[in-house]
Amino acid sequence: MSSGDPNVHTRVTLPPPEWAPAPVAAESPPSIVEPVARREGRRAEEASLRAALDSARASGDDAGERRAAVDLARYLATRERDLDEAVELGLASVERGGDAELRKEVASWLEMLGEPGTAAMMLRETTESGAAAAATMVRVGVLLARAGDARGAIAALEDAAKLDPDDATALELRGTIATDARVASRCFADAAARRKAAGATAAELEDALRAFAVDPASEPAAAALDRALRDRGRTGPADAVARAHALALEGPLARRALMRIVSERLASHDYLEALGASLDAHLDRIFSGEDAATFDGVLLRLGLLEVLAARLEVRVETASEEQRPALRDQLARLYGGPLGSPRRAARQHVRTIAEDPAREDSLLALRELAETIDRAPLVEALVRGAAAKHADAEARAHCARALAVLAEETLRHGLLAEWA
Repeated sequence: MSSGDPNVHTRVTLPPPEWAPAPVAAESPPSIVEPVARREGRRAEEASLRAALDSARASGDDAGERRAAVDLARYLATRERDLDEAVELGLASVERGGDAELRKEVASWLEMLGEPGTAAMMLRETTESGAAAAATMVRVGVLLARAGDARGAIAALEDAAKLDPDDATALELRGTIATDARVASRCFADAAARRKAAGATAAELEDALRAFAVDPASEPAAAALDRALRDRGRTGPADAVARAHALALEGPLARRALMRIVSERLASHDYLEALGASLDAHLDRIFSGEDAATFDGVLLRLGLLEVLAARLEVRVETASEEQRPALRDQLARLYGGPLGSPRRAARQHVRTIAEDPAREDSLLALRELAETIDRAPLVEALVRGAAAKHADAEARAHCARALAVLAEETLRHGLLAEWA
């Protein structure tokens, strides 16, 4: 402890070393040189790639030079700058043994530069096979078409179609650029078959429609569209396609095709389509022979009896003497039966007897009509039969005797009986 006496010394206890404050280092003078910052970003990456290329060239490393050139070319092309240099580097690398992918890249760069023809030539030398080669050849065809080389494009697309028989793209493009309608239609029809095999039904129908639109007279096109429509249950449109195809044919081919449709539709009881095909074949203008009978049969099945009767009236007038009685008999049965017109039926029987007084069936029909409705047709028939100078004498006499009996016993007409 300290005291007031100055002669007395006081002992002072120092603190332990660990309690002492840490020494302060002397400050260094400020530096006059700033550290160099490392560059980063696009310019640094491009400079690095160029430096790698220069280094490989300087060292004579061919493989390294090629890798560096490809890396630099891809870098430039990716940023869509210096495409000319990228193409130059890419072409040089391809010449040193570039793979298929590099060829495709260089071709795309050439296409960006507006040189589709050169790009196509680059792709032509591909070492691919199968579907990959087919896809490449399709691209070659498109590039050549853009370059205005139609012949080269056609050849490339045809090669592509052969390389991959399952893909329809090449055939579709081939049909698109074809100048011959038959060739284009065939390509689209074949493409539709490939689409169907692949299960692409919507694309199948589209190709079939294009094939038929280009050339309706094409048998493969009509068959392809007919199949595509019927698979979807579209029977009506399919029938219309068959008729349109037949009409697109020329001369006898068209007629044979339409008659085949008529026969098929009658067999399947599709009488409306049979009528349409018959009208397309102009059977309504024919009044004799098998074709006329076919058209009459269609009318009968559809119940168009008045039209059938009108046709039979025309056929009777133009028929030969041997055919006329049978036709009149058909007409009389039609009038007396389904049409319910006994008077018109009686008119046909009267004309039949006037031409052939020996027709007992017509006389019997007229007698039945006389008992129920009207005797006038029977009287007219007997008079005309008795006066038919061209007919057999016995038949004429038979009509005269029947007329006399009718006039005396039923009509009470003495003058008529005397004439008979």
